[in-house]
Amino acid sequence: MKSQVLTLVGLVCFGLASHAQNINVEWQRTTMYRYPLHPLDKSLKTYSVSIQELGSFLDRSQKDTIDLYYLILPGYEKVKAGGDIQIELVLSPLSVTKRELRDQPSTNEKDGVTTTFHQYSYLLTCSFPAKIRVLTNGDLVTEQDLPGFFTTEYFPKNNNSQTAIQQEYENDYSFRNRLLGDQLRERGKEIRGWLFSNYGFGFTPRLINIGHVKDKKGEYEDLNKAFSLMMAGFASADQKKEYIDEEFKNKLTGAINIYEGALKEFSTDKKARINEKVAATLHYNIALAQYGMHELDAADERLNLVKNGPRPVQTAATRLKEEIQDRRLRLIANGLMVGELPPEPPPPQVSAQKQEPEKPNYRDYIVFINGDTVDAKFIIPSGEVMQYGDSVWMQEHVIVIENGETIEVPADRIQSYSYQGVVRETFIAFDDTTTDPTKTVYKMYKRTLDGPISLYMKYTVEKDFRDPTQKYVAAYPYFKKGTKSGNAVYGNFNRGVSKLVSEHLELSERVRNGEFKKEDLVKIVKEYNEWISIK
Repeated sequence: MKSQVLTLVGLVCFGLASHAQNINVEWQRTTMYRYPLHPLDKSLKTYSVSIQELGSFLDRSQKDTIDLYYLILPGYEKVKAGGDIQIELVLSPLSVTKRELRDQPSTNEKDGVTTTFHQYSYLLTCSFPAKIRVLTNGDLVTEQDLPGFFTTEYFPKNNNSQTAIQQEYENDYSFRNRLLGDQLRERGKEIRGWLFSNYGFGFTPRLINIGHVKDKKGEYEDLNKAFSLMMAGFASADQKKEYIDEEFKNKLTGAINIYEGALKEFSTDKKARINEKVAATLHYNIALAQYGMHELDAADERLNLVKNGPRPVQTAATRLKEEIQDRRLRLIANGLMVGELPPEPPPPQVSAQKQEPEKPNYRDYIVFINGDTVDAKFIIPSGEVMQYGDSVWMQEHVIVIENGETIEVPADRIQSYSYQGVVRETFIAFDDTTTDPTKTVYKMYKRTLDGPISLYMKYTVEKDFRDPTQKYVAAYPYFKKGTKSGNAVYGNFNRGVSKLVSEHLELSERVRNGEFKKEDLVKIVKEYNEWISIK
């Protein structure tokens, strides 16, 4: 058997006051080793991860953060590709499914005239769905959907009119970027916790506490010694690879013996050295020691004696009871204890024929201005070079290997290029009139939809209007329709997009009448492209 037990991480305390005593109990917080609920075959040693984004809405740094901090499987070695265990994450774009206008009006009466002041905000209902798959040597083990529904509020700077909040919301890309960043972190924590709980081995914060009884009169030297034994016992197990050894057991058993001896003095007299409040803490510590040695039935029974203790001790006991049940299930699942597990969910539905994991079939290439198409090996610089991520950096140039040498290719030499399945096309972004002669600036925008109307995403570095010292990457939709191109959303959304799809009279009218929201741009253009293709 193998187990690691805990690391000490914090300290809190509360008072146990009586008529003759001034007693404190300090709580030393710990982390506990945890076994997975669904252990994998012991022959598996390594794992690799892949991230698929539906819509290519993440920049390089965001994907690297997910890979580095959230797609973690403790107890296994992470390799770049071809691990014994494959973890696949599929992320869909964050979308706003409902927008509800709210108001907190206030009134002011002056000279007999009542004026109403509005404070508008939006309650946004959002979805950020994800799917995570775990495979072993190409065989699907499980597939977990994470719907990711949540609500948030949008507070504009100008909140006194409905028109103002609508316009500000539709153009507030800073808010969208922050919202995406926050939800990526939340979703990442959820994914990491799910992987760890089900398949990983290692330490995890459990907020388990050891109680230390203290007072100003020095009446608890024996309990101080027992506490020191508890601390030393748990510390001795830290980072060990073997099951609880004799050193651990001897120290915790010694602490239990001291606590049991002190409990023989128990009295209901509040002035007693071992009164009800102190006794509850000692019973809790005994249960914690038994829990550490996996004597779970004894620990569970001991916690029933804490019911008359002060609220902090009862709270700690309730948490420990939950941990005991969780530990019991995990020990059974890993063959370290005899017992029954709850029924497992049905296995994922797959065909009888073995399914090979999907492999991306990317072709990296450059189409030059003269029309030549050349397969290319791209080099992506480090994050230090790409201060604002590859989405901004790759709009201006790319670096490739040509004849063994590193070559930088600027946007004005490229018609389009494809890297890892993402196509970018070159546009004349603007003419710089501050130079003489006027300088034409080229940018390569990421293509998000191809068709009679193609959509792109262009990225710019802007200052955060709430904190001008901070900068962020703003994303703006761009379009190409025949020989025309420009911002897909400019000014009023309904008016601008209805003009973009004006040939489709019925669709244009629906857009103008407000049937669609700004986040429906791709949906609108897809409908137009389908209509024009069969016209």
